[in-house]
Amino acid sequence: MNNLINRAGRSCFSCLLLLLLGFLPADAVRAQTWEIGVTGGAVLYHGEFVPIPYLERYKLLRPAGGLFLRYGPVDWFGVRLGAMATQLHGSAQYNGITVYRDLPVDFKTPLQELTLTFEFSPADLRIFGLAARPYGATGIAAFRFEPRLRIDGEWIEMQPLGTEGQGLPGNPGPYRTTRLALPLSVGLRLALSDRVILGTEISARFTYTDYLDDVSGKLVNYPLLQAERGETIARISNPEATELTDDYQRGNLASDSYHFLLISLHYRFADGGQRAMDCFVF
Repeated sequence: MNNLINRAGRSCFSCLLLLLLGFLPADAVRAQTWEIGVTGGAVLYHGEFVPIPYLERYKLLRPAGGLFLRYGPVDWFGVRLGAMATQLHGSAQYNGITVYRDLPVDFKTPLQELTLTFEFSPADLRIFGLAARPYGATGIAAFRFEPRLRIDGEWIEMQPLGTEGQGLPGNPGPYRTTRLALPLSVGLRLALSDRVILGTEISARFTYTDYLDDVSGKLVNYPLLQAERGETIARISNPEATELTDDYQRGNLASDSYHFLLISLHYRFADGGQRAMDCFVF
């Protein structure tokens, strides 16, 4: 099913790009440019292991970085293919919405991402005499994650354990750790010269999964989990369980997400000496 979705997504985006290019004048298409670049900044995780006070979420910031290739047929439209790598982080001590509340349990996951996004820039500006273009972007992202919890000082890879009864009779199978996400971004491109562009971007990733941190709001039957998976996995699933524990939720039902705050540096290869942005010449 995931492969089918991937193929359908690629086909839709290819058709959209061809349709847009079909309405462009020939001279505009000839002004196409290619850019390569690097990007870096911070990532912020949102899920069960975040601080309840919103302003304290800066504690979860972690570095992120990547590379990209961008194609711009005209000033107001661009297609970007990028790869990012980062690590998400959280802690149960920040809030009380999980079964790990008040316990020294931390969360982390390495995360790798490939994105294909379409940028739309409706207007050009001048900032300090330099050409600038704000833009909005969306597309599709494929990402991979491997949630781990630190319990009693030991980092444990959670997905293989089935801590919410995944794979037991009557329950869904293990959740996938390679998934698709919807990226939504706003940014600004600032031309430092004919070839060099400085970019800033704020971007959200809507993952449509509640398992970035392995913890969701699904009901778990503790006696069944204990009988089928053993005492160790049952206790990892809910360290506070007692002989009276029956059904419980490890977290909430809201989907997890992650967000980027990035700065990028582009190098542009212009076709035929033409510039994609009417940039200031030093």
